[in-house]
Amino acid sequence: MRRTCAWLVGALTLTGCLSLAEVRSAAPARTDEVPGHYLPLAGCVAAKAKDDRLSEGVSYEVEDSAASKTARVVAIKRYPGGLFYTVPTPLVELTFREPDEGRVKVETRHGPLGWPLEAAIWPLIRECAGGKV
Repeated sequence: MRRTCAWLVGALTLTGCLSLAEVRSAAPARTDEVPGHYLPLAGCVAAKAKDDRLSEGVSYEVEDSAASKTARVVAIKRYPGGLFYTVPTPLVELTFREPDEGRVKVETRHGPLGWPLEAAIWPLIRECAGGKV
C-alpha cells in the first residue's frame, strides 16, 4: 500500500512538470491519412471528444494555422501540483495537416497519462472522416 501511494505521488508530480513543448517533441504515437479538410476535421474531432467519457475534466483547444493548412487540437487536464493549486497538463496533441486538397495527414502525440485518451480519439477521427481511416 505504501509503495503504491509513493508511486502515485511520484507519477502525479512528474506529469505536472510536463510541458506542451515536451509532448510536441515526442515522436508521433500514430499517424494516418484521411479524406477531408484540416480545420473542419479538427473541429469535429474536438467537439466529439468533449462528449467522450474519458474526457471528464479535459479541455480541448483548437489552434489554426491557415498559412500552412495545419490545425492542432490539444487536450489539457488540470492535476494537483501542490497542496493548494493545480497544474495544466497536456495529455494529447493531434495535428491535422492538409498537404494536398482533400487529403489530411493526422498525427497524435501523448504524454504519460494521455495514452487512454489518445486511443479513444482515433475512432472519433474515423467517424469525422466518414469512416475512411
